Amino acid sequence: LRAAKSNTVQPKVFSSGSSSSQIRKSRADRSAQLIVSDDRGRLFIAESTSVLFCLAPVNVRHIQRSAISSHLTRSKLNILGSDKVKFAINGMSLSPENNRHLLIWGASKAAVAIVSKGLDSFERVIELKMQSEPAECDSDSEYLLRCDWVSHSELMVVVVCGTVVHVFDLRREKDNSCDATTHYALAYEDVLIRSATLLERLPRIGSGVEYDDPIIETKLALLLDTGRLYFIDLIVDEEGNLEDQGENYIEIGAGVSFSTAG
Repeated sequence: LRAAKSNTVQPKVFSSGSSSSQIRKSRADRSAQLIVSDDRGRLFIAESTSVLFCLAPVNVRHIQRSAISSHLTRSKLNILGSDKVKFAINGMSLSPENNRHLLIWGASKAAVAIVSKGLDSFERVIELKMQSEPAECDSDSEYLLRCDWVSHSELMVVVVCGTVVHVFDLRREKDNSCDATTHYALAYEDVLIRSATLLERLPRIGSGVEYDDPIIETKLALLLDTGRLYFIDLIVDEEGNLEDQGENYIEIGAGVSFSTAG
């Protein structure tokens, strides 16, 4: 068993400690995304705080049945290299607009890693600042529920926590750190965001005098623990800026009501 284990990939969400850590771990196990691939079939595999960079194990253009049904051990993977971040990895997402921008998140921290052209390391890692106190990071309110790229945007990231949604614009990165440009906070602290998803919409045409300015609109759906489904419009203008800036509040009485029982 030891020999077999040493020859396998070692994914790990994070070790449990306190009761709140146990809760976060159970949630992370359900939503963990520890392996992603680019449009050429190359793999990024998370191992605790590290990311493995692997060439495609099969020819994605001419896949044979034997290649699909067979399994690969770690030693058979064509590993080009690996690199680390400063937290245990719960999930990853490649930018659909740029295969070298890798969004990585843990229980309460997130970062965007710029992958090297040789696909064997990180050129640099940009920390996404949550602006929360260390003590708050252990609570359900600051647990990261979802991290994703804004549709059709190469440099804009959405991070959903228990009581607030942060939107980051990587163009405002400075010294490998980036503050959120927009926050959507729940108006009452006793209500939590239970789940979230992005509803992608195609670019539409601006409504000004000039009709050739493309505007990108995406909806973020938030399911609250009160049973309310709330929508946020994430609108990116022709200059790549989000329309909403600064602090915004989510009215928990608005939206559509759903039962959360079961």
